[in-house]
Amino acid sequence: MKRSLALISLCLLTGCSSNQSKEIDIDKTAETMISEYYNDEMIKANDDQIRSILMIDMAKNTCAVYVSSSNETNELAICKGEDEVLKKAFEERRDYNLTSAENYFPEEAEKIKNSVIEKVGDAWVLITNDNSQDVLEAIKASL
Repeated sequence: MKRSLALISLCLLTGCSSNQSKEIDIDKTAETMISEYYNDEMIKANDDQIRSILMIDMAKNTCAVYVSSSNETNELAICKGEDEVLKKAFEERRDYNLTSAENYFPEEAEKIKNSVIEKVGDAWVLITNDNSQDVLEAIKASL
């Protein structure tokens, strides 16, 4: 029920009508997903941190990126801008996280392997969560 209310709220925030826009409000969408699907403490990265995490030009891309503050490997990134650059940055981030997890947190490796990287509307998403597919479906439902 709580997640249904979140989807309805997100739908209202992003505008659900017969003329549905494929534009995602990255900040509101990320905040809603974090509050509904991420149990551990998440930290929102600033532009300098995003540049360091994803190695992208923040003058050409806009992002909301949240990373876990614990030993969890949960992450959520929603970005708009240079499609190929973002897709490649997300793939490289997932691969980096997987290599790190295999060495230091092997119990988290499967979660990272099941990360979702997909274009949804006008944004790219990187979802690393125990329920990555549920988060993806919730984002899609908001369009």
